Amino acid sequence: MYLTALRERCRVRKAFIWGAAMASIAGNGLAQETPLPRRPPDVLVRSSLIAHYREAYISMVMSVLRQGAQDHRTLTTTDIERKKAIDKAGRTSAVMAEFFGRDVNADRVVDAQEFSNLREEIWSRAGLLRADANADGKVSLDEALTYPQNQSDDLSGDRSSIQLEKYLELDPNKDGKLTADELQELATAAFAYFDKDGDGLLSPTEKRELLARSEMITRADSLERQCRLPKATARQKVYLITAYEGGTLSNVSIVGQDEVTETATIEIAAGSEPIYLAVSSVTPMIWSLTGHVERVTTFYGTGLTGVGVTGISKDVVTLVSDRECSRRFDGKSGSATTRQFLQALTSLIDHDIDGIISRYTSFNMALPSDFRAVTDVVDDDGSVKKPDFSLDGLLSQDGIMQFKQTLANLRSFSPGGVVNIDSKDVIATRVAEPYQVLPQQAGLLQLLQNGSLVERGREAYAATRAFARYPAGLAGAHSVTFQFPDGMKLPEGRPGHSEVYVGKTKQLPTVLRQ
Repeated sequence: MYLTALRERCRVRKAFIWGAAMASIAGNGLAQETPLPRRPPDVLVRSSLIAHYREAYISMVMSVLRQGAQDHRTLTTTDIERKKAIDKAGRTSAVMAEFFGRDVNADRVVDAQEFSNLREEIWSRAGLLRADANADGKVSLDEALTYPQNQSDDLSGDRSSIQLEKYLELDPNKDGKLTADELQELATAAFAYFDKDGDGLLSPTEKRELLARSEMITRADSLERQCRLPKATARQKVYLITAYEGGTLSNVSIVGQDEVTETATIEIAAGSEPIYLAVSSVTPMIWSLTGHVERVTTFYGTGLTGVGVTGISKDVVTLVSDRECSRRFDGKSGSATTRQFLQALTSLIDHDIDGIISRYTSFNMALPSDFRAVTDVVDDDGSVKKPDFSLDGLLSQDGIMQFKQTLANLRSFSPGGVVNIDSKDVIATRVAEPYQVLPQQAGLLQLLQNGSLVERGREAYAATRAFARYPAGLAGAHSVTFQFPDGMKLPEGRPGHSEVYVGKTKQLPTVLRQ
């Protein structure tokens, strides 16, 4: 497999100068035999350090030590601890600034309503929600203060102290410190590794090799820092799924009542080899595993704001939300960006990828028959078989066929319909809870069915009685028009991009979010 070959070439690149420098700095002199091939450590091959000529490169490497060491000459663990304390104080300041900026009623709690007031700021909103330690949908002052203190430096985004730690690991004579002289000699050797002709300048070919190595390191570092991917074992078969959405709505939410959760089923075939399954989606997703689930010995799931799984033991599950740690690939796996990502992923989990699915809409999958080799065309949306349409997520289907337009819209937007999931069976990044009102067009069907709404033309609905919440996800093409009579209590939640009229007066979006 080409990924194996790529990794092997990385291991055996010649680095005589680098090995000689390490031996010289350590004070052992050069061995009589040629040193084993070694490449420069990753920390010295960062994109921020790339330069066209030797002196500029060495200067950039040295500036990290000069700025990080209190005496500007020697880096020690004391310097690193000081930098960590500074970083932690900065994180606390940022979190508290956001907290007090959102706490509009000054009760020292940021609740769901205050989050919804600034719905458009989804990235910032997701960031503060990570401080919700008890997963009650609110962030207290104590939680906001505690969160940055408990957050590890490796996951916080504060890379300067991590970089200093990696520099100190270069300490050639293992005396617990790194001097400027030691680092300068290491930097000289690192540049020489890529400067094949030794002229002190990087030719276009030499620079391309350095850039390729740097990009792979950056991707692997990002995956390791943010995503906490488990290592694979030699016996495991590794399969990767990347998708944007599921194509089927869930009656259970893992992201609260005002966000849409979708679902997809993965059927595991019989077999003797254990499976490492890594899945990723942009929309919040509950992955339902069926069949021979005992084969799945590692399940890794990630999503931007939430991810969950059913059908397997919690002991084999690792879930990460708030970041899209994997991605959906377009086109051939041989493209530069895809190849670099797969190479970084392969290096990080220490295993080749045995099969991959990348789709915009995941729908349901069979493992391994639906998976492709990484050398094939990765994006296989054109060959996807849509699942059977289901309304099992509704409490009842009585009289549902009379709402033809809304039912047709649900079929169009969510070809898998809405399915029933038991919230007690869901392992998720947040608490799994049944929807009070189902999301999107499934929720409109539910409200039509129970008599809260009546259809008034195409994508227009009149309220005949008050109901608890707007269906989640009524944005973009999902948006509709609601007509409420004067005096009726408006629902909780958010109508998205939908228009809302009370009597003959159109309600402003800013009013609806309050």
